[in-house]
Amino acid sequence: MNLTVSVDEEVVRRAREVARQHGTSLNAMVRAYLESLAGRQRGAALLKRLEAQWKRSPGRSDAPFTRDDAYADRT
Repeated sequence: MNLTVSVDEEVVRRAREVARQHGTSLNAMVRAYLESLAGRQRGAALLKRLEAQWKRSPGRSDAPFTRDDAYADRT
């Protein structure tokens, strides 16, 4: 579906610059934002968020539970 909105030219210019800095397009950013508002994220978008999180926090989580604890309810 196509959507038409009216936005100030300066806002669009700055938003395009932000999108460029994030390595994406303004269209993709608007689409992702609308999907998040609707409470739905596609697999690729979720994967991208998870990968970004993994890059920020690689390594051990030092979780206070064991693998066995995590799967205890599945036995």
